[in-house]
Amino acid sequence: MLATYTFNSQYQPTNLNEVRLPALRLLEGGKFHADQFAPVLIKEYEQLRLKFFRWGLIPAWSKPSRPTKGRPYAAADHLFNHTVYQIPVRRQRCLIPADGYYVEAASIPSKQTFKLARPDEATFCFAGIYDSSRQKDGSTLHTFSIVTTPSNGEMTRFGLQMPLVLPKKYEALWLNPNANLRRISDLLYTSANHELSIHPVRELQLHEMERFEQVAA
Repeated sequence: MLATYTFNSQYQPTNLNEVRLPALRLLEGGKFHADQFAPVLIKEYEQLRLKFFRWGLIPAWSKPSRPTKGRPYAAADHLFNHTVYQIPVRRQRCLIPADGYYVEAASIPSKQTFKLARPDEATFCFAGIYDSSRQKDGSTLHTFSIVTTPSNGEMTRFGLQMPLVLPKKYEALWLNPNANLRRISDLLYTSANHELSIHPVRELQLHEMERFEQVAA
């Protein structure tokens, strides 16, 4: 399962003739962990809006007097039958833009970290849900979860669940609050993870060092 992901909104492609590997260099605030505020896309008043919500969903009915631990992930199998997710999946779906995410695979003698990204470094979106809860000071906190789906193919080595990367053609449907829920349910098992390339982080670090040395020379 992903622990962190990146989104660099100012990404500019370099020479297309170069070897294409996902960059490790990030803008400040471009790498996101659970419990941090991160950009999400929602449909509001018939317009697509970019907001900053906290990663880790807290349900609207949680009590302000009792600290509630946020849920960074929401398994597809539970979305329509778990009380925390039932309202958000029906009315409050969002997209979480990213240009890569990190996972770990167990290996001998130690774990190895990998970065998953599109070969052209283009932005993709995780499927997400969000909710709004009242805080002790009377303010409203907006939070989100990344939807996960059962792993398949090469992704099984990273765990039983993988983040739901939506195919681009289904992003508008996911955001549509009036979409048929049967169609939304079908999307939960339609992931575009197979479109991402998997690179050992060590390989990327070496590539970055080589590029730096070439520029310095």
